[in-house]
Order: sequence, then C-alpha cells, then structure tokens
Amino acid sequence: MGAGILDVKPIIGGVWPVTSWLEAFEKMHHGEVIKSVLKPV
Repeated sequence: MGAGILDVKPIIGGVWPVTSWLEAFEKMHHGEVIKSVLKPV
C-alpha cells in the first residue's frame, strides 16, 4: 500500500470522525460500505 501497488480507495466507503464510530459500523454491518476509516478528532 505504501508503495502504491495496491489502490484501496475503491473499497473505502467513507471517512468518519472517531466519535461517529457507531454510524460507520452500522453502515458496514448493513453492507452499505466495505471498509470505513475513523479519524481522530
């Protein structure tokens, strides 16, 4: 990934603040997104 060999952008469904972890988890659980990124606030 760091070398740019694998493009993960197509599988990331969204970026949420860590305080919205429940929303991100629910979207993954219901199949709306494959992967979520949680960012520190």
